[in-house]
Amino acid sequence: MTTAEHTDLEYSGEIRERKKWVAVLLTFICPGLGSLYIGQILRGLMINLLFLMALEIFIIAWSLTQFFPLLPFAVFVAGWLLISLLLALENLRRIDAQKPYILRGYNHWTLYLVTFLLSFLLPIALTIGFGAQKLWQFDPVNSNAMYPTIQAGDTVLSDLNAFRNGPPEVGDIVALKTSDSPHNDFLRIVATPNDIIEMDGNSLTINETPVRHAPLKPEEILGANLDQTSELRPMVEHNRQHRYVVATSPITFSDYSLPPNKLGNDAYFLLADNRSQTPDFVDQGVHHDPRDSRNFGPVGSADFRGVPRFILWSSAPDGSVRWERIGLRIQ
Repeated sequence: MTTAEHTDLEYSGEIRERKKWVAVLLTFICPGLGSLYIGQILRGLMINLLFLMALEIFIIAWSLTQFFPLLPFAVFVAGWLLISLLLALENLRRIDAQKPYILRGYNHWTLYLVTFLLSFLLPIALTIGFGAQKLWQFDPVNSNAMYPTIQAGDTVLSDLNAFRNGPPEVGDIVALKTSDSPHNDFLRIVATPNDIIEMDGNSLTINETPVRHAPLKPEEILGANLDQTSELRPMVEHNRQHRYVVATSPITFSDYSLPPNKLGNDAYFLLADNRSQTPDFVDQGVHHDPRDSRNFGPVGSADFRGVPRFILWSSAPDGSVRWERIGLRIQ
């Protein structure tokens, strides 16, 4: 047998050397694609599966522990990049060890695309979509209704699964829809089912006990970034055993009056922390619709969409970043 005939018998497919830069690029686009490119299809699918499992664990851990997600997310991304780098180096080693490379049937860009879509991009999109519907939501804030706790320019992370362990209580801030906007609005619960509530201007009485206010020095609110030029003054509201910060203005008068009224079995009375926002108010030169229970009455628990947890981002009216507010827990 001639040398040429011997070579023909050993030939088992088209030989095409693997390009190292392509292997590295595919690995960083999708961890398993680099392995698929060099002929390790089962290894590539397993890598994608492990990455998706890590993503699911991260989301579940956030939902249960309610930690501020920015730093853990940065650690997650850094870990992903580090693992991708190690996988890319391993793929380069395998390329050097497997020459010449005989093409497999799945070494085609259409199958790379299908693998990327079905085993990586689609599961991530479904996970994020489920989270956005059932777990959390990003809500930009354009009003100072909840000043000073939540301010115009803040972007708030809302927990949509906050009531799994029980109903909200007095002092809790809840997310709900009060307008046609796709984003949530925020108000604070001041009275819960079966409470007797009475109001005269900004004076609030619950179960025949006046709700007291105590002055609060601006420096006592960590990172609140109070507007020193406005007439709004922060006060601590003492509502039974609960304490929270509200704002009032001595130049704003409210003639709102509510005679003693007992709430129903599933009725909550909500107020904006900025109590100077009387019905039909104007905020930052923009007219807003009334937006608390002084206007639309008590609210049922079915209207609550969740609870705001953290300020993810905050920008001042001039566009500058209010770094001191980013990461603040809302309470």
